[in-house]
Amino acid sequence: MAKRRSLGNLALLIFVWRNTRGVKGICYGPEFWLAAVTWVLASPYWLMHPWWNQVIDVLPTILGFTVSGFAIFLGFGSDEFKRFLVRGDKIDDNAYISVGAAFIVFVTVQLIAMLFALVVKGYQFPTPEFLMPYRAWIDIGNYIAGGIGYFLFLYSLVLALRASLRIFRLSRWYSRYLVATDPERIRKRKSSQVRHPSRPAGRYAGRIPSD
Repeated sequence: MAKRRSLGNLALLIFVWRNTRGVKGICYGPEFWLAAVTWVLASPYWLMHPWWNQVIDVLPTILGFTVSGFAIFLGFGSDEFKRFLVRGDKIDDNAYISVGAAFIVFVTVQLIAMLFALVVKGYQFPTPEFLMPYRAWIDIGNYIAGGIGYFLFLYSLVLALRASLRIFRLSRWYSRYLVATDPERIRKRKSSQVRHPSRPAGRYAGRIPSD
């Protein structure tokens, strides 16, 4: 049997991008629009203040939270529950991979936002004399960079909320899985089916809900 060739880092990022629906998954999500509205309301801040300091101070903590959440996800639940999540013939298209891919997106956006802020901060120095004729263009470039950097920052904060919801959703799946696979409940369900053959099986028997 031929070994399955492992993906490189770039190929893995492309796979994650496709798994999370790419641009459609980003722009059509409520998180994107929440970040956009907050970005507009906070425009006086990133237009007039050194916004990069706030990003550099806040994001390392949020990034640590997201990585910790990813570690919780990897160690969460029993082996039987994980096998249940990856059921089916599609190896790279299941609930387990979907949640993991979402966490990679969270980490990537937060890391890009922090690196962008560090680069912008590095270019904050007095304008050299030979660039003074282009000072107006430099100011416009600073405003554009500020808008991009602060939006990435706000979007990464909102993604932290999505990460929390992902962990909660996973715990909800696990709770329903435990209920559906509880031996005592299964015994009572079978006993009920024997007495009432027309009664349908339990709601979550043999499957994990999509929500």
